[in-house]
Amino acid sequence: MRLLGAAAAVLAAWRDSWGGQDSLPELRGRVCLVRDKGLGTRDQPGRLERIRSWLTKSLGELTGGQARDAWRLLFSPQDRIAIKVNAVGGPGIATRPELAGALAAELMEAGVPGRNILVWDRTSRELRLAGYQIKEQGEGPLCFGTDRLGYEPRPRVHGTIGSCFSQVMTHWATALINVPVLKDHDLAGVSLSMKNLFGLIHNPNKYHDQACAPYLVDLLEHPEVRPKLRLVVCDATRAQCHGGPSYSARWVWPFSGLLVSADPVALDRIGESIISAKRQELGLASLKEENRPPVHISLAGERGLGEHRIEAIRLMELGG
Repeated sequence: MRLLGAAAAVLAAWRDSWGGQDSLPELRGRVCLVRDKGLGTRDQPGRLERIRSWLTKSLGELTGGQARDAWRLLFSPQDRIAIKVNAVGGPGIATRPELAGALAAELMEAGVPGRNILVWDRTSRELRLAGYQIKEQGEGPLCFGTDRLGYEPRPRVHGTIGSCFSQVMTHWATALINVPVLKDHDLAGVSLSMKNLFGLIHNPNKYHDQACAPYLVDLLEHPEVRPKLRLVVCDATRAQCHGGPSYSARWVWPFSGLLVSADPVALDRIGESIISAKRQELGLASLKEENRPPVHISLAGERGLGEHRIEAIRLMELGG
């Protein structure tokens, strides 16, 4: 297999010594935005293959190389990869099963055994309601909630976070793909990749004051999270600009897109800008005016966990 030199060197360094975005200056601040009207229509024939195609193109753009090589360098056949979706909003605004399925298919084509792939969220019940087929054993890909394995018996402390982690993270997974939804949050401002990490711990209800900051920053930086988080793919097929994190049909619109990045902070900043633009278009008050600016994004950037400055983010746009 021939690898493009620059991309191969960057990704090999990631695999060998991943320590967060500081070790990836070439991928830090890069976000790929896909727009395709076909992604906004549910149950469209061939939708899974369309998503797979965009994932392939996005990874190629991000790495400056060949997407198949990128998958194989990001993840080895020995990895156990947890795909953390967001099912809490119900079928109206959950991570689409087709997106999780497309990620699993790409990983398997890159040599990861299906039994080493787990599509996962807090509970199997929420996953079922969002349209996922539960599969607890077999060749995989697997799909079940933390309720199957449970949480750690003792909390792990980092900064302001003291939480029992899902045993999916502590005992099963060696790598994490974060797959949030592009949506508003009534306290944190937005619910994107950083907010989706609350699904990893047993007590997120404790960490919703101060607009969820600095709790979300400490969670992203946590030793159980940062070394394993290798990719973020935000489901922006349908987005919600107000009334979140629960589903509110009035504020949902077909954005028909995907956001793909190795930098969760940069991705969240771009996602926040999309939500803010839609709010302005609809005549809604800004998140700052509603006293819920997503300050966790800037705090994470200032701590060196990714790029939070919109002018420093390299946004690569694909599709129409």
